[in-house]
Amino acid sequence: MNEKEFLSKYDSAKYEKPSVAVDISIFSLFDEKCTNYRKLPNKKLKILLVRRGQHPCKGMHALPGGFVKPDETLEEAAYRELQEETGARCNSLRQLRTFSDPNRDPRRRVITCAYTALVDAKSQTIVGGSDAADAEWYDIHLRKENHQEGIWKLTLLDNKSKLYAVLKENSQKRVNELPGLEILDSVGLAFDHALIICYSLLKLREQIKYEPIVFNLLPPLFSLTEAQQAYESILETKLYPQAFRRKIKGFVEETSDFAENRGHRPSKLYKLLKRYDE
Repeated sequence: MNEKEFLSKYDSAKYEKPSVAVDISIFSLFDEKCTNYRKLPNKKLKILLVRRGQHPCKGMHALPGGFVKPDETLEEAAYRELQEETGARCNSLRQLRTFSDPNRDPRRRVITCAYTALVDAKSQTIVGGSDAADAEWYDIHLRKENHQEGIWKLTLLDNKSKLYAVLKENSQKRVNELPGLEILDSVGLAFDHALIICYSLLKLREQIKYEPIVFNLLPPLFSLTEAQQAYESILETKLYPQAFRRKIKGFVEETSDFAENRGHRPSKLYKLLKRYDE
């Protein structure tokens, strides 16, 4: 039997057909409120979440995403779902990894491919749509609470609600440079999205050590203080200014411009080197 004959008799109904989905972690930086005009406002990292308008997990919060259509690629589905559910647009999505636990969705076997992106929130108009009842930016915090037992705490906050999850490291599920994690408790978050969010942020923390992707969150011209604040917000730790400036020296170049209305004292402005800005 040749291949044409084989395909004509092939019965795909003999095999299970899991559904394929996409989920997107979109991060942005916001200025914290500051009443002292002499000081530059601190930066706060946020993630975009939607509130589910349908079962399962109706009323709970989730990452923007949904099922992949038969006639589209994973990337096409991710861009479409992001725009349909939140109104957000993004020029560059990065694939994180797949999540394929057989029990991650109560409806049926659903394998999801997770993506991440960094956007400037000022350029976005966020509106919940499609099967999302709402879409909002949430403060995000992820810290290791117990080093000996490998316990992590994820907290997500907005003006109306507090979501959180507790996760535990599993050395047998380590993924490249990231720790293997399992959800112990999750409040307010749908499916396994607490796990996806944690991996997205941990991956971002690793990437900024060797890639200038943080500058996607900043205006074209920025001060070194603003750049340091962006890094500190993502890493959730204070950095020594001199060591930080040595670290990013190969990514930025000085301009002849100075900051206006960014604190009392004018600061020299920098821009991303052209080879990273193309």
